[in-house]
Amino acid sequence: MINYLKQEGQDFFHNKKNIVLYLIVGFLSLFFVIKVEPNFKIYETTNLKKIEANYLDKKHFLETVNLEGETHPDTLSAVESFRMVLPIEEKRYEALKKQDFKIYAKATAEWYEGGSIINPLYYTYGNDFAEFENFYGNRSMGPKMAQYAKQTSKLSLNQLNEETAWQVISRLMHRILPVLFCLLAILFSVDMISKDRQHKSLVNGYPLSVFKRLIAKLIITFIGLFLMIIPLSIGFIWIGLRQGFGSLSLPSSYSIFPIDAVSNLNSTFSSETIGLFLAKSLGLMGLSCLAIVLFTFLISFWLKQDFINLVVIILITFSSLFYQRHGLGDIYALYYSPTSYLYSGDIVSGYQGFFWSTPYLTTNRGYLVVGVTVLLLILLLKLSTVKKRQL
Repeated sequence: MINYLKQEGQDFFHNKKNIVLYLIVGFLSLFFVIKVEPNFKIYETTNLKKIEANYLDKKHFLETVNLEGETHPDTLSAVESFRMVLPIEEKRYEALKKQDFKIYAKATAEWYEGGSIINPLYYTYGNDFAEFENFYGNRSMGPKMAQYAKQTSKLSLNQLNEETAWQVISRLMHRILPVLFCLLAILFSVDMISKDRQHKSLVNGYPLSVFKRLIAKLIITFIGLFLMIIPLSIGFIWIGLRQGFGSLSLPSSYSIFPIDAVSNLNSTFSSETIGLFLAKSLGLMGLSCLAIVLFTFLISFWLKQDFINLVVIILITFSSLFYQRHGLGDIYALYYSPTSYLYSGDIVSGYQGFFWSTPYLTTNRGYLVVGVTVLLLILLLKLSTVKKRQL
């Protein structure tokens, strides 16, 4: 087994396709930190000029509004609302001006919890989900800011704006990294069986069953996926040196959609550390990658055309992209499909369940559904090797 693992490892890391994939990911990492990340638009941002303008506009309005005689109901409503929120906005403004970020975070937590805040950045042309995104963005910030205020270490503006290296990784874990690693799992494993068919005499020289050979290929594939951290670390270090590395103890928010809730707008929000969020997300992503590699082996075991296998596997793996529609969870039981848990970070944060409007798309259910899928695929692969004893 050890000798076969060594041989598979040599084949894997000398494979030109795999070398190109490592280089591509390295270049993408550099492109991301140089071109994409600096232009990333943060909707719930901490900006002194913006906060100052909002505070001074409200203050000026209350100082100059004429309430004598008959006054329009909307004006009275604005006066009442501004009088309630102005003291908190003053605390935010003064704390931020003094760069007392913990006091600012505490005041901002109160500000977010005070009610629904309309952020025009969400209301773009054609965004039918804007009201819900605005709700989610606002409510998720309250618990996060409350935890920022409790941080024992020094707080920075980059941390409040989620621009440090660990916070960027946390943000990418929602969608981009799971999609990348799932795609790499397919590309790494799609030709691992077909190459053995070209060297049958060499492969058959190892005293191993077909199933054990497949397990060895699985181990090598996961080692290859793990080592993809090396080219990705280029971007991580770049951001860390420029914006700060941050900390795994910084907060990350998540939502809970109660089963008895009438609407996803009844969701509650809380926070956990980035470290815990990443651990849960990596666990679910790793389980999904395991299911993908096993599924790739199963398809490749019976079908000999790598290109056709690649197209079929990609279409099935990323099939959830075809039903990314708000509220679809109210109509279909999407939580039974393992492909619904593709965006591991969105699952852990509760955003995917909020988006699909279903309380059943949870982290624990994701582990259960994808875990059962892995067991079924292992069983099918074992039965396939019993029925067909050669690759």
